[in-house]
Amino acid sequence: TMSCNYEFLANGKAIDNGENTCLAFDKYVYTGGANGMSSSITINVNKENGDIINKEELLKQISLNKTKKEIVNSLVKLLKAKNTKLLHDSLNVFADAPVYIPDNFIIGKDSITFIYGDLEIAPHYLGVLKAKVAKKDVMIK
Repeated sequence: TMSCNYEFLANGKAIDNGENTCLAFDKYVYTGGANGMSSSITINVNKENGDIINKEELLKQISLNKTKKEIVNSLVKLLKAKNTKLLHDSLNVFADAPVYIPDNFIIGKDSITFIYGDLEIAPHYLGVLKAKVAKKDVMIK
């Protein structure tokens, strides 16, 4: 006989920022091998009309170039890299792809947190990365 040692963990929460509510779900799956995988799924809902605020809607409200710059700045701080070059060259964050806005994000009262899954933009050991940027720095006036 053969035994399997699989693991699945999931949790969810509702984050209320006044105008919107974000439903955030985190999961971890291990099905064998060297590592399990972590991921996050978010759904932002406008409380006034019940509409889902998807990536396309968010992109209409933010400056793409400023947002990409602020995501990189946030990751430099989060990972304690001295600068952007070290973020790319030493930590291999966004080493294989240009900076982009992910599908998963949490719209907070004063900030937007962009969530990148395990292995999405960086090596596995860095796990899920959450880049928090101030709304005032990226919103289109």
